Amino acid sequence: MCVSLSASDSSGVVWHKTHVMDAWGDARGSAMARLVSVPVALAVETALAGDFSPGVQAAPSEPKLRQRWMGEIAQLVQHLAVIDHS
Repeated sequence: MCVSLSASDSSGVVWHKTHVMDAWGDARGSAMARLVSVPVALAVETALAGDFSPGVQAAPSEPKLRQRWMGEIAQLVQHLAVIDHS
């Protein structure tokens, strides 16, 4: 999976990064099982601990929480990278 986002102003591109993740089934189970069930469990644990900011969220917005989640996800995939195009 690749997700790329760039931001521009009148002078041109000011920010451009691509996030790349690749995962497949292995001895730990299918990639789908790992990459769906673990984030759901993280969300439940985070909600129970009261660590989410109020309101509806698609993903954690707090840097420490996001880093913790991505650290967990990094252990579940075979490849994870951020490409900085600037």
